[in-house]
Amino acid sequence: MSRNVMAAIIEMWRKKCEGSPTIAFCCSHKHAIRVASSFNKNGIPARAYLSSTSRDKRLRYAKRLASGSLKALCVVDVLNEGADMPFVESLLFLRPTESKRIFHQQLGRGLRRYVGKSHCTVIDFIGNFKNAYQIVEYQGLLPIPDEEVAVNFKRAQTRKEVLNLPLGCEVHFDDRVVDIFAQQTLDPRNATRHNIGRILLYRYERLCRQLGRRATRRDVDRYSVLHAGFFESVFGSWARFQQLIADRVDIPPILGQA
Repeated sequence: MSRNVMAAIIEMWRKKCEGSPTIAFCCSHKHAIRVASSFNKNGIPARAYLSSTSRDKRLRYAKRLASGSLKALCVVDVLNEGADMPFVESLLFLRPTESKRIFHQQLGRGLRRYVGKSHCTVIDFIGNFKNAYQIVEYQGLLPIPDEEVAVNFKRAQTRKEVLNLPLGCEVHFDDRVVDIFAQQTLDPRNATRHNIGRILLYRYERLCRQLGRRATRRDVDRYSVLHAGFFESVFGSWARFQQLIADRVDIPPILGQA
């Protein structure tokens, strides 16, 4: 992990998680030790929490994390299941996400209820770019059958509904990650119609916000990596796509139209 990547991780932690007990899932013992060292050098008390860490130290570290004298535990394969740290409020995924089962086990470390705990912040620094598009599937955001996708797009009024998020949950993807999702999902080896449709809608909404109005077909061809031909292939025609999003309140109208 380069210095730039580590600096970005620390910057994001300060922005989203500062003050919250944090578990950082790392790739290896050496990686966990290096991440903990970087946190400490930046004034964030942290410890490596490994299979080789003695039981007494583990208990001591857990108590210090709960009390706030430690801000982060950098772990490897020792908190995937059975750990009792319900006070944890932030999770950092710093390792490639290769298994849906392990992803859910690790995610569960932050989802336990605890007195005074209102939410859990999860930041996934995707390392496995080869299968990055699977993160959306792992988070359970794409359960809608292909034949329902058009109806869902017309009914949904927010991205939360499009992504099928539970009440009170938010998911934010960096624009560069969305580009990777789009490239991989549109690969014939990975593509399904509802995956493509969601990504097209996401990118169309983003373009509309950038323009301050509803984007035309020409706008999409001019400014978007995914040209209007993709929309025609998925939705049947550009006119059909426009009909499906006609009632969406979060997309501004074309200038001059109500």
